[in-house]
Amino acid sequence: MTDRSEYQKLRAHLAFLRMGAAAEALPALLEEATRSKLTNQAFLERLLAVEVAATDERRRASLARFASLPSPFTLADFDFSAQPSVDHKLIAELATLRFVEDATNVLLIGPPGVGKTMLAVGLGHAAVAAGMRTYYTTAAELAARCHRAALEGRWATTMRFYAGPRLLIIDEVGYLPLPAEAAAALFQVVSQRYLKGSIALTTNLGIAKAHRFARTCARWRLKFTGSDDRTCPPRGLHSRRR
Repeated sequence: MTDRSEYQKLRAHLAFLRMGAAAEALPALLEEATRSKLTNQAFLERLLAVEVAATDERRRASLARFASLPSPFTLADFDFSAQPSVDHKLIAELATLRFVEDATNVLLIGPPGVGKTMLAVGLGHAAVAAGMRTYYTTAAELAARCHRAALEGRWATTMRFYAGPRLLIIDEVGYLPLPAEAAAALFQVVSQRYLKGSIALTTNLGIAKAHRFARTCARWRLKFTGSDDRTCPPRGLHSRRR
């Protein structure tokens, strides 16, 4: 068998296995193997490493699309210098994502424009980067989806959907009044994820009004203070670990 036919057969094998990145890199890697006198084992490792990297990139891109995060802001974008009262150690602890590993929850409380959503989204990006299935929704969107599901007989399917992500971000709880039925749907989602998956929930309600979630589900509570001007950065952050 000629070198050409062996090359074509190898390309065919890679195509059959849907290893497109490896197939594309094959000519250059073969030249490198000849030039550097690589062993068969070293050549195979480099070839497979190309495909592994491409597969991982596709997986992360898929996770990012599914997450539906509303902005590109990460935790690194949060301006801690403008908020001297922020508990850096607490944010650093949350950034490790151990709360997701432990299936515990985070409750961020404060008026609009103080950085709750930015931090929640930052945690979402960190989770996606770590390969964790993440999903962002507002409370109003979640309630509307649950309402449609109830009308169309898809309630169980919708509950499974919200139970699936390792981190579920529910934003803007309390920004719009929710009917009793919608509030019940929201709490059912929260309850079914308890000790199974993590939630990062933001709200402008006081802790007294958010007590059902805080007392039963939230291990981490972050209370923001500051202006309700959405153009203002967060002025302060106080924390308490339950």
